[in-house]
Amino acid sequence: MFATLASGAPACVCVTLLDGLVLARSAMHHSMNYRFVVIFGAGVDEASAKVRAGPPIDADADLDLPVWAGVLPLRDAAGPAESDAIAAGKHEIPAHVATWFRG
Repeated sequence: MFATLASGAPACVCVTLLDGLVLARSAMHHSMNYRFVVIFGAGVDEASAKVRAGPPIDADADLDLPVWAGVLPLRDAAGPAESDAIAAGKHEIPAHVATWFRG
């Protein structure tokens, strides 16, 4: 794919990262926090980005409803290292890999 893009072929690439579920008092106002980018053109001539962040935006009429509202954050996190079939049982996972995390 990258070789084709580098050759100047037209393309459109979209990426969305979901950061959290926004849970409002009314289902009509549920949303999500996200980061989104779309890149298009030959050699990526143009790009556009959009971000939504923050708490729910409830209608005034819903503010007194006796229900919880807020954000459920979603995070990317590195899990424990997994050896491939050849290394399993032959080599220990190096400490710098076993303790690596993304925060």
